[in-house]
Amino acid sequence: MIILQVVITSILLLLRIGSYLYTTLTSGNLNKTMEERVAESFALQLGVSLYYFSYGLSFYVSTLTSKYFRDILWKRITKFHRHCCGQS
Repeated sequence: MIILQVVITSILLLLRIGSYLYTTLTSGNLNKTMEERVAESFALQLGVSLYYFSYGLSFYVSTLTSKYFRDILWKRITKFHRHCCGQS
């Protein structure tokens, strides 16, 4: 499970580094079209969003890979649902 988290976090970090590297290397190009600027901005924002997603990654990886964690999560969701609906 830890290896999976490291691999996914590394991929997300490399995507962010790649988008910033591309933006930095092409920042001197003044002849960019509007589509190129929009695509570059989108890649930057996606890289930042995925980078921050990696902070919550352990929850999602644990939920997907650990039966024990899924059982506890399901019990808490049903307990919360019963509490909200007024059932005992």
